[in-house]
Amino acid sequence: MSSKTIRKAAVIAGKQLEEQISRLNCGSHKNYWKIRSSLAADGSVENRLEVDYKFKSFAKTWSFLNSIAYHADNVKHHPSIDTTYNKVNIKLTTHDAGNRVTYNDLKFAQFVRDEFERERPQNVLKMEELIKDARGQFSFSQASQIIDDLVASDKSSNLEKASKHSDPSKNSNGK
Repeated sequence: MSSKTIRKAAVIAGKQLEEQISRLNCGSHKNYWKIRSSLAADGSVENRLEVDYKFKSFAKTWSFLNSIAYHADNVKHHPSIDTTYNKVNIKLTTHDAGNRVTYNDLKFAQFVRDEFERERPQNVLKMEELIKDARGQFSFSQASQIIDDLVASDKSSNLEKASKHSDPSKNSNGK
């Protein structure tokens, strides 16, 4: 197969790719994984999975990178990796599929995500779990009602403050 031939069966695009990105980001307080698209010189669309991670230290960064490198070599799927001190940027695409995202990229992305979760401090993971649980305690209508109540409370508080400042009988000097 020449590098110009595209194996269409392996390529993931559109809504299916968006769903897979949502799964990669599930459980995180931040959408780390994104899909990036660009136009190739021949006019075709290329896309890739991309992630930016930040670690607590240089040592944690390299521990993570070593596990990624070892896995990449074993599965013969090699991402583009840029790193500076505690920051890592990883790009995944399949060149044999016309520089588009395939199931192999998604499998590798899942491995990367799992490794990142292993490297993260447990207190951060616990905090994210608590936030997720707290968000699950309220329905959208309950959350909307709470916001409305807070806004109304803030407005009435501001009105009281404004009336005290404009009413000379309620002067803070007692005069």
